Amino acid sequence: MRLRIVGVLIAGSLLVLTGCGNSGTGGGWHYSDSNYTTNETKRATFGFQWQCDPNTDTYRGQMNFTDRGAKVEGYVVSFHAFVQPSQEAIECDTSVSFGVYAGEYQPIPRNLSGDGGDILLAFQDGGQPGSGDDILCLMLDGGAFDGYTSCSSLAGGNIKVKVTS
Repeated sequence: MRLRIVGVLIAGSLLVLTGCGNSGTGGGWHYSDSNYTTNETKRATFGFQWQCDPNTDTYRGQMNFTDRGAKVEGYVVSFHAFVQPSQEAIECDTSVSFGVYAGEYQPIPRNLSGDGGDILLAFQDGGQPGSGDDILCLMLDGGAFDGYTSCSSLAGGNIKVKVTS
């Protein structure tokens, strides 16, 4: 399933894809994609809540993310991502253990050159709570962190997706 999500991130377009999959919540960390070491200052940490309503085919959510191993203009990559209830056509599917959604992000701190931009967020619940099988991927387009990507299995924390048949 990891290759499927990565393929969506690489091939997906923020202008075309607005959302599909299931709702999810999560928090935790993985090693910075630019530094796979056990150095505790080189972690990417996150927390998110993304909800897809299958009755109205709309979604909303928010996320906080900081990657201490990646810097732009001397600042670590850190942002708040969000989407207000979207009225765009999406496909909610509560029978799958992943979600892929588009939204907006704002850099932290906001005084970076370049404003916010778009985010493509993909997550997968790998099963039992804990690290290893859960995956978080994201890609930023435009703004202060244009071109930043992160995709990794969690080293700590949990992503939870409630799957129903």
